[in-house]
Amino acid sequence: MEEIRTKGVVIDAIDYKEYDKIITIFTLELGVIKAVVKGVKKPTAKMRFAGQILCFGEFILSKRGDMYTVITLDLVESFFEIAYNYEKFLLSVDLIKIVKFVNKYNPDSSELFVVFVAILNVLLKTQTDNNVVYIKFLIETLKALGYEHEYKICEKCRKPHEEYAYIDKFSGAIVCRDCVKDKSLRLNKDICDFLDLVAGTSYVELEGLTLPEEKLLNALKYLQILFKINCG
Repeated sequence: MEEIRTKGVVIDAIDYKEYDKIITIFTLELGVIKAVVKGVKKPTAKMRFAGQILCFGEFILSKRGDMYTVITLDLVESFFEIAYNYEKFLLSVDLIKIVKFVNKYNPDSSELFVVFVAILNVLLKTQTDNNVVYIKFLIETLKALGYEHEYKICEKCRKPHEEYAYIDKFSGAIVCRDCVKDKSLRLNKDICDFLDLVAGTSYVELEGLTLPEEKLLNALKYLQILFKINCG
């Protein structure tokens, strides 16, 4: 029986048999996997926190065939308190959906794991606007998957954007009006400038970034479109 040590975050959990659970873990080395936690629903279970979503710890797993079983779990960080804030919890659910989607096509996702944990730390420990957090996560996820974008200059001719930029829906590049073939996805320059600012801001400094709510939502909308074109 093979034993594996890995850091991971529990991103889903379902009841299994009388006292067990099957948990989905986003791990640093293995991507997204499922594992059985035996006896976790017993009142005296030492690892009962292992059955809770957003538990981050160092797992020792046994593997038999395609099935993992949790042998031990040392807690690294408890992100449970994110669930006490309804809006932050909803955002964390959206981020988990993206992680699951990305893992289907990019199982080697160690860089995304680092991004995911960093963003959970921002959610837990700061008052950063949730839309800013979401934007930062999408930008860093695109980068982790090999789609690092330039937001202030055309990605084809390298000229700075003037009044507008465009998302080329065929190539997924952010281009100027001279290089785009379809101008239906037009971005105002101030949105591009803000995306560039978020991309260049560290996680610990995100809390200081502000933008009117309407512009934040527009920035997020266009970034979601960009993500879908690049990764969909």
